[in-house]
Amino acid sequence: MVFELRNYYAITPLKRPYVLESELKKRYTPQYANNTYSNNKTTSSSPSSSHLPTQQLKGTILLSSEGINVAICGAPPLLDEIESFFVKQAIPLRGHITTQLRNEILPFKKLKIKTTQEVVALKVPLDLSRCASLPHVAPQDWNQLITDPRTLVIDSRNNYEYVLGHFKGAINPLTSSFREFPLFVDHMLDTYLEGKTNIALYCTGGIRCEKSSLFLALHKKSRTRDIYQLDGGILAYLNTIPTRQSLWQGLCFVFDDRATIDSQFIQRPITMQDQALQGYQAKKLSRYTIQSQHYHYGHIHH
Repeated sequence: MVFELRNYYAITPLKRPYVLESELKKRYTPQYANNTYSNNKTTSSSPSSSHLPTQQLKGTILLSSEGINVAICGAPPLLDEIESFFVKQAIPLRGHITTQLRNEILPFKKLKIKTTQEVVALKVPLDLSRCASLPHVAPQDWNQLITDPRTLVIDSRNNYEYVLGHFKGAINPLTSSFREFPLFVDHMLDTYLEGKTNIALYCTGGIRCEKSSLFLALHKKSRTRDIYQLDGGILAYLNTIPTRQSLWQGLCFVFDDRATIDSQFIQRPITMQDQALQGYQAKKLSRYTIQSQHYHYGHIHH
């Protein structure tokens, strides 16, 4: 049987994400579904119609009032069903990447469906309806943008991810989590801005850049620059750009059991040296941790 891994997200207001969570669990979580149908024969929901065992469906579906973030693997008919479910809810999907799995070992141990406060945690209130108006750069155009000497390239991921792999010439914000990105902007961004008219941001699949690009577009230090983000993130770039033309250097950290992949989407093990970076990161970033205890995230500095 062929298995696929699909990554996608949506930044769109959801009025009742917990209702979607319940509906998805009824359809695709066997234990939840069995309990529901044994106690409520009149429910309007129905199990998966693909006639494939939902036990083979693994991954993460995060739902929020801000949108969704999905990384899920299994048989294509099941994955198609879930995408159709979101489409019927008028949820516009972005950053869609499909990876053919080379064996039947799925890179997730179980299926997790949950509602969260933020679709990706930045801890800064933003009007996310403005995200759609910000420029998204196609992978085919990314090289031209980031090789322009007027462009400052910023990695929206954390230090550990950056050290494993990054785009040539990209700035490392030296954060231990995405929540510290505003600290980088407040305390360090202006040291890189001289002579730069463009700011280009990237992350793994695109969703962190939706927030980081909007944050920069509103911030007093960067709002006079043109802000761009890589559409679909690193995964879309690696999936589109031939290796000989690629400006990506190293491995890409992914949030599943593969841990890291190379430019051919082949799993690469994390070495002992890579693991040691985690300890290095904790020490290197201690100043951010201290600052964040005294930093008010309730507003954007204008």
